[in-house]
Amino acid sequence: MKCDHIITCNKKILGGTPVFKGTRVPIKSLVDHLKAGDSLEDFLDGFPSVSREQAQVFLDLAQESLLKEIEYVHFDKKDLKDLLELAGQVYDGLTDDEIDEIEKVATERRDFFGESLK
Repeated sequence: MKCDHIITCNKKILGGTPVFKGTRVPIKSLVDHLKAGDSLEDFLDGFPSVSREQAQVFLDLAQESLLKEIEYVHFDKKDLKDLLELAGQVYDGLTDDEIDEIEKVATERRDFFGESLK
């Protein structure tokens, strides 16, 4: 199940705060309750309009997203060394103008795609 099946943002509902779909319960409420040490059961008892499935899917998506982010930012020293060596091979033999052009294109793509590259 995708995020938009369980979460909605509508300016008419709590000013656009992300809420569980079909409710007025902010997603942050679940996170706050869990951080405070409450169980999922406690949260669901306090917010009966949120289904167990919605809460569980949200937690699964949050976990998946966090694990992807960790994988994205994790480089060990060998990976970084290999990456730098590969970059050196790509630039080896290029003129300064060619290197400038490659960096210009890379910067434009980064600026265009922004966070979606993660």
